[in-house]
Amino acid sequence: MTTYDEINDILNEIEIMTIEIREGFVEMNASIDRIEDEIAATSATLKRIDKLVTDRLARNTP
Repeated sequence: MTTYDEINDILNEIEIMTIEIREGFVEMNASIDRIEDEIAATSATLKRIDKLVTDRLARNTP
C-alpha cells in the first residue's frame, strides 16, 4: 500500500468518525429538547400548585 493509499484510508476513517460524532450531537440535542420540555411541564405544574395553595389560603384567611 502506498503512502497515498494509507493517507486516503485514514481520511476515510476520520470522515466516518466525524459523521458518528455529528449523529451523536443530533441525538444529544434531541435529548436536551426533551429535557427542556419536561422542565417546562414541571414548571407549569408547580405554578398550578402554587395558585391552588394561594387560592385556598386566601379563602381560609379571615
